[in-house]
Amino acid sequence: MSSGAGASQSISYSLYYSHILELPLKLLFHLFEYQHVLGDHAIFIPRLLTFECPSCPISFTSEHCVCGGRYCFRPPSQDQLEKYPKMTNEQLKIENMRSMCVFEVSAGEHFFNYMYLVHFNCLQNERQ
Repeated sequence: MSSGAGASQSISYSLYYSHILELPLKLLFHLFEYQHVLGDHAIFIPRLLTFECPSCPISFTSEHCVCGGRYCFRPPSQDQLEKYPKMTNEQLKIENMRSMCVFEVSAGEHFFNYMYLVHFNCLQNERQ
């Protein structure tokens, strides 16, 4: 996480991650609680880690990237894949984009609820 304070007496903080599989359910719940208590005094910003790889093979970019390799997501670890064997890289890529859309459209208001529900309702069913 990173933070920065401005003259407005509020603080912004960011959480950097590559995909939802890296975010434990407990962490999402605790961040939601903290954000709820802090209200307008803290601005949460989720940050998806991406890298650019326009020269990567098409087999990689089609699974892990958007915009022709401009934004590529780090593939899950073998351990993560074993925990969620039904989850595909394509599904993770779409979920990354969807979660950022929820954050942008709702101004962060519904982000934690969305991520928690995806984790609880979808990933828990996928988990082995």
